[in-house]
Amino acid sequence: MRQRSTKHLHLSKDRTGLKYKALAPFVPRYRELLCLNKLDPNIRGIFVNVVQSDDRRLTIVKNPKCGSSTITALMYEYSKGIAWSGGGCRV
Repeated sequence: MRQRSTKHLHLSKDRTGLKYKALAPFVPRYRELLCLNKLDPNIRGIFVNVVQSDDRRLTIVKNPKCGSSTITALMYEYSKGIAWSGGGCRV
């Protein structure tokens, strides 16, 4: 019988590099990504794909196979009061 491995597979990136540290003071996205290193590596990958409204009443985990770009754009409009006008929904 085959032995099971006790090693864990972590799909998230380690965001401790120079790029993240240099851009974090100036770019909010890099500051948030750098803070993700404090989380458990098993759940870190989920938080990269979470979208939450400004009032924190709506939260979704983006999934590229189920129309999440449209839902993300609707959440942007809900939070900001204006329609998303950018290409691709990287809100």
